[in-house]
Amino acid sequence: MKRTFQHSVCCVVLLSACWGGPIRAEALLPMESTLVVGREWTAVRALYRVPLLIGKQQLILDGIPVDADLGSLLVRDQRVSLQIQRIEWTAYAESVPSLTEKAPASFILNREAVYPMPAAPKRVAILLESPVRAERTLEVIYLTRGLTWSAGYQLRARGDLRRTEDERFSVDLSGFVEIGNASGQPFAQARLYVTGAEAPKSNPVLNDPGFLALSDSPLADLWKENGLPEIPESLYPIQGIHDLPADGRLSIPILDVLRIPAERHYVMDSSVVPLAAKGAGTPLHEVLYFGNTRRNGLGHPLPAGPVLVHRAGALQYRMTTARMSHAGLHDTVRIDMGPDAEVLGYRSRVDRTEGALKTFVERYAIHLVNNKEQNIQVIIRESPQTVLEWSVSRSGESYTRRGSTLEMRTTVAARREKVIEYTLHIKQPAF
Repeated sequence: MKRTFQHSVCCVVLLSACWGGPIRAEALLPMESTLVVGREWTAVRALYRVPLLIGKQQLILDGIPVDADLGSLLVRDQRVSLQIQRIEWTAYAESVPSLTEKAPASFILNREAVYPMPAAPKRVAILLESPVRAERTLEVIYLTRGLTWSAGYQLRARGDLRRTEDERFSVDLSGFVEIGNASGQPFAQARLYVTGAEAPKSNPVLNDPGFLALSDSPLADLWKENGLPEIPESLYPIQGIHDLPADGRLSIPILDVLRIPAERHYVMDSSVVPLAAKGAGTPLHEVLYFGNTRRNGLGHPLPAGPVLVHRAGALQYRMTTARMSHAGLHDTVRIDMGPDAEVLGYRSRVDRTEGALKTFVERYAIHLVNNKEQNIQVIIRESPQTVLEWSVSRSGESYTRRGSTLEMRTTVAARREKVIEYTLHIKQPAF
């Protein structure tokens, strides 16, 4: 034991000489943190209160997950210019008491080589040079892994959706975000954001060989000095301050709103309903929608997620599962209730002729079948299946062209079938 103690003291002396500055005996814990949890990564900004010394000194930082990417780690003070000379993982000998209990055995993170991680417990040692002697709050920013998130909602429709004579009614909507922390590191007093498209992207802000590219990152505004952050639509702030446990999950309510005025329509999309003979038709998707506005008790970005829908049927109370798409501020919230077997659609090409001036003339028919006892509203999204230049010469319903897609809105009477025809002029290529 005596020999171990003497060996540890020697380590401290040698490392102090190598680092060229005093070594702080105690590890520093963050006062608070801001976490931006993505689909496969997490950006962390932690605040540490540090007594700076003039010249070189070593800091030992605790509270950083072992999966943190030290290649992305930044240390800064908003007013003091600090020179960071070295960042490395440090392990501590638990069997040595007092000061020598924390004698570090260092593993320098080299971008061209992979080193074994130190045995637990692990902390980060930073050698920096400061021009002032003062107690300052330092920002430590880095990327890590091991945290995940998901969103979920519950919706209750007021009234019987099957018997709604008009398409206006109200809904109650509640939602939550669940954050999973498998990093092994708790985060106390944390401000939380979640971010990510509905389809996760790989390494969204990592540029080879591992630097945090603040200029390319949609999260850069979180730590800019001047101005308020401009939050992208895919970045969702979670209200309040939260304690995120290590190796646990935290469920946070994000909304609970009653009597939101809502409407319903059915969607016929040519990417889902192929050209075919009449056949049995394809069930159209039922969609509930309402405004993401403060007037409706909302007014903040909502992430995509599954929706458990409670609604009354003709004879019983039943639950179904739907899907809500991302809704940005002031967007329309859309909840896809899935296909409805009572509303069918099919598409057909009526004829195709050769027109003047090297054009083809193609006539299409859209068939909508409503087997319900009430009128319904249908949105039609029609994308002609051609790569050639085209234009609409005639349409049985008013339309709006958005790029290569025609969008129409129509009403189909109860127990009726409606046919909408339109004609395309397709320009032949000049050879």
